[in-house]
Amino acid sequence: MEKNKDCGKESTSTTTTRYTKEFAWEIENFGDWWSSREVAKSNRNEDTTWLEDMDHEKPQEWTKSSTSPSMTFEIEGVVHEFKLAILKYDSWDRFDDEHCTMMGISLLYNGPSESIIVKPKFYLRNSGKEYGYTIKARTLRKGRYSEARIFSGHGLESNEEQFVRENFIVMCLAQINVVKDCSEISRLENKLASKRTWAERLSDGFACSTKGGDLEQFSDFEILCVDKTDSGDELETHFRCHRLVLFLSSRYFKQMFSGSFSQSQGTTKVTDVSSVTMSKLLNYIYTGNLSTSEINIELLNASDKYQIEPLHALCELELGAKVRKVETSP
Repeated sequence: MEKNKDCGKESTSTTTTRYTKEFAWEIENFGDWWSSREVAKSNRNEDTTWLEDMDHEKPQEWTKSSTSPSMTFEIEGVVHEFKLAILKYDSWDRFDDEHCTMMGISLLYNGPSESIIVKPKFYLRNSGKEYGYTIKARTLRKGRYSEARIFSGHGLESNEEQFVRENFIVMCLAQINVVKDCSEISRLENKLASKRTWAERLSDGFACSTKGGDLEQFSDFEILCVDKTDSGDELETHFRCHRLVLFLSSRYFKQMFSGSFSQSQGTTKVTDVSSVTMSKLLNYIYTGNLSTSEINIELLNASDKYQIEPLHALCELELGAKVRKVETSP
């Protein structure tokens, strides 16, 4: 992922996807074909500087090049058309004061887009080698030629057996870079993140012991916990719940709702589990959230009674870790 930022403007995220395809152009009877090509004139002259000579080394008159049959490259449902181009041109070496025939190979883009980003890699099938400097990825406009790879005519002549008498195969590994603006994608991702699932909304609205809570109007079952105070008084705490949630979370409640217990009519009275522990247990059932600091022996026993296996395993793990920590402490 790349990020571009213009001063005074909101930053825009972009992503680049690279696609590659190998093109091949086979030329039969290359010796005859090559000798019949028109030679483009050199742009060098005695008035140019050495640095200008280096720039003029690159072939310019691509309108005089010979091109391959059309080659297609389908990218994300769009069919792009290319041609390989070979230009035979004259190059003058001011130091040796001699002219030599050079061959340039380029990639011609025929659309349909007005421009694409392309990084071509040229080589000859016969040699399997690359020549010259690395060509960088650049924008290539429709009807234009890419930066060229240069081959010396001396090389062709000295390897006549390999290049001239055999069929000549020009290869191009074309890498097309597709840059996408991800600002719209980011907006959609943020929109998705802002939409809470039913489980997340359940977690926000969970309050089984609160009168008038969001869940109370849909509850169809009640757990009544009876706590005894030090003075012997009884305190009742009502938890409004939902049979479906309890049925799916606890084998104890599954058996209760599947049987003919009187409690299955709509309420059950609990005296062996405190309201504090029941609140923790129901919070875990509804939301899956539980702080390790809330885990104790009472919750372990309650999870065992109601046969809530994940909670029971979590309590065993945490309590076991606490025991080991005490045993190994100095």
